[in-house]
Amino acid sequence: MSRPALLVTRPEAEQARTLAAAQSAGFDAISAPVLHIRPLDWAVPADRPDALLLTSARAAAIAGLQIAQLRDLPVYAVGANTAAAATAAGFRVAETGDSDGSAIAAVAAADGRRRLLHLAGLATAPIDVQPGLDVRRIVIYAADPVDRLPEPAEQSLREGRVFAALAFSVRSAQILRRLV
Repeated sequence: MSRPALLVTRPEAEQARTLAAAQSAGFDAISAPVLHIRPLDWAVPADRPDALLLTSARAAAIAGLQIAQLRDLPVYAVGANTAAAATAAGFRVAETGDSDGSAIAAVAAADGRRRLLHLAGLATAPIDVQPGLDVRRIVIYAADPVDRLPEPAEQSLREGRVFAALAFSVRSAQILRRLV
C-alpha cells in the first residue's frame, strides 16, 4: 500500500529539508516547486548605506559576488531564517525582527541608522518608512511561476494519491491552484 502523497511547493533550492522532514514523518513527499528563482543583475549603489535590510533568507544566498562589497555592514533581518542566512554569508546581524520589514526598519532607525539598503525579490511587501530614514530597495532576484508541475507530482494528482500540498505563501497557493 502506498503512503499518502504530500506535495511540497517550495522552490527546488529550498525544499530538501522540507521533503526530508515529510518523508521521515511517513509521507510520500513529492517535489512540486511552483516558483523558479532566478538572480537578477544588480550593482552596489555608489552612495554607501549604513546597514542592510534583509526581509528574505533567499537574498543573502542569491546576491552574488556583489555582496562581498557590503559584508562590513550590519544586517537588520526579518526572521531567524533570514538572520541565519546572513550569518552564513559572512554578515554580522545587528538585530533580528519577528514581524515584517517595517518593524525591523524602525529598529534600525532607533539604532541611529539613516540609510538602509534593502536587497529584495521582485515581489515583496511594502515597507513603511519613518521620517528621516531612507530605505533604498534593490531587486536582486525574481520568483517566476512555473508553467507546469513535475511529472511525478502530476501523476500523483491524476491517481488521486495527493492528500495535501504545502504552500508557503498566498502567491504559491494561487499558482498551485492554477496548475492543478
